[in-house]
Amino acid sequence: MKRFPFILLAVSVVAVAACQGTKTPSNGPPGTTGATGTAEAPPPPGHVNVNVSCDTAVGMGVRVRPWRVNTNRSDTLTWNLTPASDSMPTTLSPVVDSLWPFDSASYTWYRRTQSIPVKADADTITYRYRLTIVCPTATIVIDPEIIVN
Repeated sequence: MKRFPFILLAVSVVAVAACQGTKTPSNGPPGTTGATGTAEAPPPPGHVNVNVSCDTAVGMGVRVRPWRVNTNRSDTLTWNLTPASDSMPTTLSPVVDSLWPFDSASYTWYRRTQSIPVKADADTITYRYRLTIVCPTATIVIDPEIIVN
């Protein structure tokens, strides 16, 4: 019975992606390696590595490591994107507007690295966030997590 909501959610995500013309990537929770199938070393604490592929010949997608990043109040989180993502607009935003550990409602950047401080009074919970990357031929949207301890 516990699988039903997950399956419904997966179907909903695919249906929304199909209707909006977005690409749903092949990455997922911890233990997955993404489209390339290769393992990589975990990033240092407080860093999120984002491997972007906008090449339609090879396969479009995004791999996020770690999928669930742990942090503390007042720490700074840094997103490191692959060189292929230079000049592509990347947006970080909450999945649920009222649950967000940062000061601004969303962040958009056009460079490989973005660092954002966690609020000192952030609730110690798991936050789902949306990472949107605009490739030349499609938009990729994923929803990883931040765990504030």
